Amino acid sequence: RWRLVAAASTRGDRGSVLWSGGRWSEHPGVRVSVRDTVGAGDSFTAALALGLLAGWELDWINECANRVAAHVASCAGATPSLPAELRAPYLAIKAGGPGRPEGAGPGAARPGC
Repeated sequence: RWRLVAAASTRGDRGSVLWSGGRWSEHPGVRVSVRDTVGAGDSFTAALALGLLAGWELDWINECANRVAAHVASCAGATPSLPAELRAPYLAIKAGGPGRPEGAGPGAARPGC
């Protein structure tokens, strides 16, 4: 009835769980010194939506969304600027690229997220 594409459960400092296309992805979270949590959930959701629209692998989406949300939570205010390494995958989408480095599987060293 609803044609659900994905579901997400954020768990604060314990990371998140995503479901899409019959697959699950669990991420333990990113440790940061929290200054202000306002905006962290919204930034996670934005990163999730962009990753889904770009067709990224679920684990990569979860990694990037957790890193973006952790950065926002580590800053004062709800809309801090993202550092270049966190913006890079999303700028690649805007430029028409995949937004994900080739061969960047779970746990692999990679630029950006």
